[in-house]
Amino acid sequence: MEWFLLGCAVFFGLVSAYLAWQWMETRQQLRQCQAQHDELETIWHQFPELLVLIDSQGRIMRFSRPLLRPIAASQDEDSPLKQTALFQDYLPDDVQTEYRNVLRSVVEQRVPAALGINLSAPVCRLQLQMIPIADNHDAPVMVLVEDVTEAHRSEQQLINDKHRAERASVAKSRFLANMSHEIRTPMTGLLGMVSLMEQTELSEEQSNFLRVIQSSSEHLLSIVNDILDISKIEAGKLTLEEEAFDLARMIETLLDMVGSKAQEKKLVMQSFIDDDAPQLLVGDSIRLRQILMNFLTNAIKFTERGHVLLRVVVVRHLPSAVHLRFSVEDSGIGIRADRAMTLFDEYVLGHDQLSTAAGGTGLGLSICKRLAELMGGQVGVVSTPGIGSNFWFDITLSVATCDVPEPVEEQVAKGQTLWICDDLQVNRTLLISIARKLGMKTREFTSADDMLPVLIRESPSMIVISRNVWDGASDEFRNYVKHHPTRVAMSSPDVLTHDGEELLEQGIHAYWDWPISQHTLSDLLVRLLQQEPSSQHLVTRYSRAPAEPRVSMTARQPVPELAGARILLAEDNPVNQRVTSQMLSRLGCVVSTANNGQEAVSARQESDFDLVLMDCHMPVLDGLDASRAIRAWEAENAHTPVPIVALSADVMSDRKAECEEAGMDGYLSKPIRLNELKRELPNFVRMHTQ
Repeated sequence: MEWFLLGCAVFFGLVSAYLAWQWMETRQQLRQCQAQHDELETIWHQFPELLVLIDSQGRIMRFSRPLLRPIAASQDEDSPLKQTALFQDYLPDDVQTEYRNVLRSVVEQRVPAALGINLSAPVCRLQLQMIPIADNHDAPVMVLVEDVTEAHRSEQQLINDKHRAERASVAKSRFLANMSHEIRTPMTGLLGMVSLMEQTELSEEQSNFLRVIQSSSEHLLSIVNDILDISKIEAGKLTLEEEAFDLARMIETLLDMVGSKAQEKKLVMQSFIDDDAPQLLVGDSIRLRQILMNFLTNAIKFTERGHVLLRVVVVRHLPSAVHLRFSVEDSGIGIRADRAMTLFDEYVLGHDQLSTAAGGTGLGLSICKRLAELMGGQVGVVSTPGIGSNFWFDITLSVATCDVPEPVEEQVAKGQTLWICDDLQVNRTLLISIARKLGMKTREFTSADDMLPVLIRESPSMIVISRNVWDGASDEFRNYVKHHPTRVAMSSPDVLTHDGEELLEQGIHAYWDWPISQHTLSDLLVRLLQQEPSSQHLVTRYSRAPAEPRVSMTARQPVPELAGARILLAEDNPVNQRVTSQMLSRLGCVVSTANNGQEAVSARQESDFDLVLMDCHMPVLDGLDASRAIRAWEAENAHTPVPIVALSADVMSDRKAECEEAGMDGYLSKPIRLNELKRELPNFVRMHTQ
């Protein structure tokens, strides 16, 4: 019995100890749970955004802080909220439907979702984040309500500002296009009259006045073009053409365009193209030429003596493409380093005083940079004050996939010997480069005295001597060359002003003036090799025609293809109509005029023409509608379509597309020049006669 009582006592003692330990453990867990609950409550109430717990029906279970009036009718958390739905009666029907659909998706799929809603009282924008608490469908949903009114208002402000900026850009482009038209229209009359007056009998003083008018007009036109280019680039409306072009021909055209300016300043102007540079490339040759033209004109403008060099260097060959560096080097005044860093920024001039004197807007180099970037390239400059500058342009161009025939002239010149006597290294370098391409052996001298002893012992196939060296040579050297059987060519920065008999008498068989392209010079050397040394024919560059003699304004200079061509000119501006009519008459055309588009349509219906020149902006009926009316009448009456060429002062790219859509066959930009009419119109007249 005693053992039994003792066992019971021990048992109850152990049970009591276990219960006491369990109670203490439970109490500890309750304390921890209370602490966690307090932490969660603190987070719940201190959370910066509003937290709302709702059931699967959307009814409010609890919230973290007093609700906004539009969110629920009650403001008291102790009130019976079970019957109050979130946003009840405060959302438009369509938004209420969207809210319920999103809530249903969260409840059924147990996947978080977001929704933005606008409230009108008060006006605010709320962003809702709905998060399911558990996986079962009856579990509540946590809704994070964030007031994004200010952020939304800022976003809308940015959108509105963007739209205003776009509208302003469009308005600016439209304004510049209209200004271009208004400026180019009178420029047609001005430059047209200048070109016609140049052909009249003028005194030297009158000729000088006329040249000033023409150069000033061209300068004004270049400023307008620069402003338009900047506008088109900023508006994203500048389109690049991808066409095959001949690299050497493009360089030759550039030299022809700026060569006379270099000759006026007695500058040596040359071009070098790497031997391994592809002949045919694919790209926008017009924009490429625009960049190089800007570099060249600036180099000539700021160089008083020395040279201007245009180089084309192959940086590396790529599959079906080539990376080229175009550079223009000069021996001008140079640019300080701090100026060079910002030279390609808009409205920045390299030399304030000199630029003011020479003329400049600070737009040219900025446009070059923009164009280079559009073509996937880049521009830069290396310059030293007092020594000169080197403006470069890197670009990758595709190589045209067409076969280039092997030049025949290489067979004629291969193995021949060329001696070069010139005191300028740049001239000797160019001649050596061309000679190597032709397969010729070369030897260079810097003076006639150095060459004479060697010439007495040896006889080359050809000698090229500069005018400067020749003028300073001894009588002994000149007499020896005169009676020597070898061919002799002379180079000079001056254009040949006489018939060349004097040179032939001195033993000179060929003559050219700098600058000259590699292609033209190569052809000239080959033609000289093909000619007998005893020939009395002076070989000169064939690409540069002598200046046309001045003739009377009333004298006709008909172009064979345009002789008797019937031209209808539709132009509302009286001055431009008169100038263009006189240009056409001088080319041998028979001109009829119309003052507006309706008159042009009537004239076409009454008479046959070989060509219609149609101004785009005219009263009563503009050029586009007039062209459509003419095409419709021709189709209805089975008449052969007459070529229609647009005359427009609007240089925006979409204008050409509009003219083509209206049925026009060509496009000429104002101001119209006589040489342009002479070059372009025969193609359209032939198209009609054929």
